[in-house]
This record gives sequence, structure tokens and C-alpha cells, in this order.
Amino acid sequence: KMWSYFLISFALVISLFLTNALVLYLKKKQNQYIQKKCDELFHIQSRSPVPVILLSGFLGAGKTTLLNLILTSTTHGKTIAVIENEVGAVSIDDKLIKRSSEYEDPGIFVLKNGCICCTNTSGGTEIVHIINSLFQIQKTHFDCVIVEMSGLADPSACIQAFIANQNSKSPFFLAGVITMVDATTFTKHLCGNKKRFTKIAIEADRQIAYADVVLVNKCNGVTDENIKYLKEVIQEINILTEIQSIDILHNPNSIDICSLLKLNSFNAKKRLSELSKLGEHVHTHSINSISVETPGEVNLEKFFLFVKNLLKNPKYQILRIKAILSVESNNLIYVFHSVHEHFSGGFESSMKSNKICSLVIIGKFVNEEVKEEFVRECLLKKKDEKKRK
Repeated sequence: KMWSYFLISFALVISLFLTNALVLYLKKKQNQYIQKKCDELFHIQSRSPVPVILLSGFLGAGKTTLLNLILTSTTHGKTIAVIENEVGAVSIDDKLIKRSSEYEDPGIFVLKNGCICCTNTSGGTEIVHIINSLFQIQKTHFDCVIVEMSGLADPSACIQAFIANQNSKSPFFLAGVITMVDATTFTKHLCGNKKRFTKIAIEADRQIAYADVVLVNKCNGVTDENIKYLKEVIQEINILTEIQSIDILHNPNSIDICSLLKLNSFNAKKRLSELSKLGEHVHTHSINSISVETPGEVNLEKFFLFVKNLLKNPKYQILRIKAILSVESNNLIYVFHSVHEHFSGGFESSMKSNKICSLVIIGKFVNEEVKEEFVRECLLKKKDEKKRK
């Protein structure tokens, strides 16, 4: 009898090991496939790259309503491609769809106004569907691409794909991330609330952490006091994000569509403007953000080492870093942006150094120690400045 228990236990251990090994192998193959497709896509030469906007938010937040509003609006005059990620779903209003399609993929619908909608008919991961859809539409001219993420999606994988393959001549560039939240229910999902499902809480915090613009929807039925509290909670998680209060259903004019479609959060001058307005913030969530603005210049090698060590530190889980840096022996501003371990940076020829360094870090449990380490390790000391002179 003991032997039978032993054999059963051994078989369970072996099956668990083989299952995990298979999962790791399939994940590795998928990552290789994604990187291959990204290499192909982002190395296609284009004279005028098309902006891509990621639209995230839980089910019921109003993403579909916003998309239909954008596609029916006559104010922006843009031809838009929409990539959807709910498997098999077409959330675009059926009245907008033109039944004939010049695309082979049955999941690509041409709309009556010339826009198109790509739905996920094959399943698979969101990033694979997004890359494949961009491949299909890259030969057609569009003014903008909007990617609607599924309700519980973490947009970081898609952001990383753009950052890791950034190329000025690529057919597409990431313009920014818009996150929609339901003002009536959203605070119940956040990590500050201990009584809810952890998976939802983590994804809710992450969607805010990666957002360049947060649209607080359904404000019509919420008190001004609650909306103010919600905005404070959002800024605790992400001090960089722009917050807009809207109610698409009851007041469609509350949203400035033209402004949204002009989103370019990776514009260096816009980043400098954002960072210069930051102040001190109190943090109550597991995901929060810190900022520092200080006069002086950095040693770029030491800054890269600081970032590398920060990303490796198990004490923190760094989601995003944005920095505008004055660098020693250089009269230009250095602009840095990272998502997880993927980052991009470079000197901006149009921006002269102002001898001020601004840094924002968003992640889990980041604190004052990180700010102090940046100042201590990266900034030039007065004696170093005298030596240089």
C-alpha cells in the first residue's frame, strides 16, 4: 500500500514537472515568435509613421461607447483603424460596418467611413493579435490606430514591444495609453481596498500605472466629493497621468475627441512640462509613484547603473521610469523612458540643458530611499563639477 502511495506521488510530481517544462517551452517559443514578428514589422520603412493609441479599462468602463463615438464623430476628420482583443467579438456598432471587405482575414471589417476594425477570431495572446493586425493594415494609410485591450489586460507587453523596437522609420509609433475607469465602481477594485479579488486589484492598479490619460467615466451619478477622492487615488498610483472627468452616455460633449487623437505622451517637450509640475505625494497603494526634481547634472553611466540595479532589486517591482536629465559635458537634454526592463533614451537636439534633472518612478513599494539613491549615486558632486571646470 505504501508503494502505491509512493508511485502515485512520484507520478504527480513528474507530471507537474513536465507540465511546467511544457509551459516554459511554449512561452519561450511564443516570445521568439513575437520578437521575430516585431523585427519584421518595425523594420518596414515608412516616411510617415502612424500613431498607435492603447485603450485599456475594465469591462463596463465605456471603451466600446468611446470607440463608437470616435468612429461616428465628424470633428476630427481622421481615418482610424481599431484593433479589438475580445475573442470573436465585434463591439463596433453594426450600423457602421460595410459588409464587403478587401482584407482576407474574416476578422477585419471595413467601416462605411473608411475606418477598419480588426477583431481577434483566432484566440491567442493579445500582443500576437495586435502585431498580426498591424502587419495586415500597414500597407493601407490610416491617420491613427486605436488598440482596444481586453478588460483585464496588462498593457505593459504591448508598450514594451514598441519601446524595444523603436525606430524613427517604422510604420507605427506608440502615441500613448488611455485608461477608462467607471467612477461608480473603480475604487472597489484597487489594491487600497482589502476586500476584493486580488487579480482584479493588481490589474486595476497596473492599468492606472501605465496610463498617460485616465478618463473617469459615468460621473453623472457620482458626487463631486467622490470624484475628487477617485482622482486623488489615481494620482497616488500615477502622478504623471492626465485625468479627465467625462460621461459619454449622458454628455458626449464632455470628451474632447480631437485632443485625445493628438495624444503624444512620448514627446520630449510634453514630458518636460509634465515633470516640471510634479510635487510631493503620499502613497497608500502597493503600486505608487515618486518624483524628484533637482538642480544639477548626472553622470549618464552612473544613471544607467542606478536603473539596472533598481530593476534587479527584489524589494521593488518597477513598472515605469520617466526622466528628463541634464548630463555632464553636454548642452542637450537627455530623455529616458522605460517599461519594466525595456527602455529607450536619447539626446533631444531641440532642447537645451537647463541644469535641472527630473525623474519619475512608478512601481510597487517605491519610497524615499530610491530618491535618495538617485541623488547620491547619479548627480555630480560639487567637487566633480569644479574638477570639470
